[in-house]
Amino acid sequence: QVQINSEENDAVIGFFKSKDYTDKSAETLSYVICRQAKIDNLSAMVVLDQLKNTNPQELTDIVAEILNLYRFKSSLIGKKQDNPTQDIVSRNILG
Repeated sequence: QVQINSEENDAVIGFFKSKDYTDKSAETLSYVICRQAKIDNLSAMVVLDQLKNTNPQELTDIVAEILNLYRFKSSLIGKKQDNPTQDIVSRNILG
């Protein structure tokens, strides 16, 4: 078992709520971040300092990576990437 600091937990929850995350999402992320910070003998506030200056897309990507570390490998979170289409259509013509 890992005991997490309630003040750090509240700060992390507040950070993610200020970034428009839902209450449940903010709580889940806070638990994961605070738990790992405690295991690594690090303050969760150091993690927040690193996340503070990220743009919304970078934060979303980081959150997905964090959550993937705590999920079953058969159920990972991803993001949609559009496949670029070519301007010229090419086909094989068999004769």
